[in-house]
Amino acid sequence: MSKEITAQQLKQMLERKEDLALVDLRPSWEQQLCAIDGSMNVPMDDLPMYMHDLPQDKTIVMVCHHGSRSRQAAAFLKGCGYNKVVCLSGGIDTWAKDVDKEMKRY
Repeated sequence: MSKEITAQQLKQMLERKEDLALVDLRPSWEQQLCAIDGSMNVPMDDLPMYMHDLPQDKTIVMVCHHGSRSRQAAAFLKGCGYNKVVCLSGGIDTWAKDVDKEMKRY
């Protein structure tokens, strides 16, 4: 099972300017609706093609709409040898509810 972090924990990590990679797994049409600043656009279907572009020495935070795709993607990356992978619990929807209340929700 993948480790999950809350939206508040991610907010604190970003405020501390921790060295992490924020990976948004949603398709580009969803990312155009709303996204967390600084996130990389890597739709889940494209993850196998782009996983080698992800840093193995940084914490990788996987983000999707509600959390299920990020858990699947984290399990995939861990199976490929990535050890520092966490998921945003509740996805971008929880981020919008708990952190960025001005963010568009869908």
